[in-house]
Amino acid sequence: MLNELLKSRTVPPLPLASSPAEWEALRPEMLKALQDNIYGRMPAAVPVTAKVTETDDTFLANRAIYEKVTISFDYEGRSYSFPVQVIQPKLRRKVPYFVTLSFREPVFDRYLPAEEIISRGFGIAIVHYKSVAGDDNDFESGLGPMAGDRTAPDAPGKIALWAYAASRTADYLLTRPECDAKNLIVIGHSRLGKTALVCGAHDERFAFVISNDSGCSGAAVTRGKCGESLARITSVFPYWFAPRYAEFAGRETELPLDQHWLLALTAPRHLLVGSAVEDTWADPASEFLSCRAASPAWALYGLPGLRSFDRLPVPGEKYHDGYIGYHLRPGAHFMARTDWCRYMDYIAANKNK
Repeated sequence: MLNELLKSRTVPPLPLASSPAEWEALRPEMLKALQDNIYGRMPAAVPVTAKVTETDDTFLANRAIYEKVTISFDYEGRSYSFPVQVIQPKLRRKVPYFVTLSFREPVFDRYLPAEEIISRGFGIAIVHYKSVAGDDNDFESGLGPMAGDRTAPDAPGKIALWAYAASRTADYLLTRPECDAKNLIVIGHSRLGKTALVCGAHDERFAFVISNDSGCSGAAVTRGKCGESLARITSVFPYWFAPRYAEFAGRETELPLDQHWLLALTAPRHLLVGSAVEDTWADPASEFLSCRAASPAWALYGLPGLRSFDRLPVPGEKYHDGYIGYHLRPGAHFMARTDWCRYMDYIAANKNK
């Protein structure tokens, strides 16, 4: 039933490959298609330095260490920096870290149950997105100048710059002795869920890539999507994307790809997508169908992608038996404690796999 639904929406198949080697050879071509048409070219990785500017070694009732860190680097003759807040649980073992793309700077935020995450044995690196680059058309401050000439059709938008900062944060985390390098996680909600997907597609060091309610131009397939459209998102938030993307407004079927390509670039690593029943703007059905359409990439490695019933999910269902995990939460557009708990449950069951 779901395959027929995907065909009726003319969602293009993934590029043809018959082995992991062929898929790996296609990755650069697929990334270029995403950069050229949607998010803009990703700036090249460069070495970073880090300086701890603030420390609290009795954080969260003496169960964690809090540090504020400034990450700095040089790019094309200019110096850049942005702050990251790091919370390390006091455990005598390596811990998986969430690189958490955050809407607000305070640790104790409605989208981030920090104490519960630490209690579950995870570290957190909080990247406040506006501290990286403003959520506006200003490309002069923060990392904005890295975009270069914004009249170029493939100039990077803010999503690419926020994703770049998440990868530079990973550079730093991997120098910390308590960081479990095999189980690094990138996570975001809404526009930052889109960012987490872009980061995870480009940066294969992330073992788990998590998108919460990312919707249009994120986890949801564009063709036949309800709620927010390509035309609307590129008119209201043109600075998130490459300038060329707006050319496809109202002409989605002319895009040479769809969003399941972005999801598929996580393979053979773990991908988690969370939707909310009342979030019709993001369109949970299109997010779920995208997971379904991306699954053949994992099959090339002999791994299960999305394991689900051959129908759209009902509220409260979760499918966490494959390398693509999906859940549909009751309620509205939000990064809820329920979402975090499901993601942490999945990671705990799938670490080192």
